Amino acid sequence: MEFIKNTDKALQKLIWDCGLQYYAFNYRVTGKEEQFQVNGLLEEIIKMVERNGGSGHMIEPKQDKEIDESRILLAGKHGSGKSAAGNSILGRRVFESRLSKQPVTLVCRKEQWIWRQRRIVLIDTAGIFSQRDSQKELHHLSSLCSPGLRALLLAIPLGSYTEEDRDSGDEHQGGFGEEALRSHVIILVTREEDLAGRDLMEFIENTDKPLCNLIWGCGFQYHAFSYQVRRGRTILEKIDKITYDNGGQLCTFRESATRPGRKI
Repeated sequence: MEFIKNTDKALQKLIWDCGLQYYAFNYRVTGKEEQFQVNGLLEEIIKMVERNGGSGHMIEPKQDKEIDESRILLAGKHGSGKSAAGNSILGRRVFESRLSKQPVTLVCRKEQWIWRQRRIVLIDTAGIFSQRDSQKELHHLSSLCSPGLRALLLAIPLGSYTEEDRDSGDEHQGGFGEEALRSHVIILVTREEDLAGRDLMEFIENTDKPLCNLIWGCGFQYHAFSYQVRRGRTILEKIDKITYDNGGQLCTFRESATRPGRKI
């Protein structure tokens, strides 16, 4: 103790805080000397137990802190770039994304990771609102969306907002409700690189009034996505903002409103 007192004030304080309960252990000794010091340590433990009246101290297992979860749905017609955008947000290639005349994403699937101490669940959809799709896949989507979504990302390629896109918007409205879409949807305008440096909204206002009206109808919530620039996770910050604006309220999927053949 004299050595510790003169050279290591921090260790000295720790020993005092522990009721001056300490034991010197020499790891260089072997054989009988080693066994002797082990026995001495065990005797010190027995004495401490007797001083405590034989009672032990239960160490509570560390409880896992509940992690906040954000579910985000990727939607859009075949070739909209939603799966590529999803991979950009994830920072790695997970969702199948390639040039094809036929749909590449055939079933709804999810991927999750931890971002800023939160669990992000990203759901990539197949053509779940088409009359060709089975009720089984709609039920699958419903389970993936439960208990609710923070945001719905509707991918639309720059300069190609079509009748099919407008129909898709109507169908999504049936699945989530008009008010929910207005507050939770973000229009994900893909192929930003085609702008060649021009302002996105200025370009849309001058060339694509229907898309411009859609963006305004969704509370001016939009995000530009480029295949050439990796900044996918900036959209998570935008989702945080609309989550705050919505008071944390979730957008729920209504499976019954999207049954094949139902007219919205």
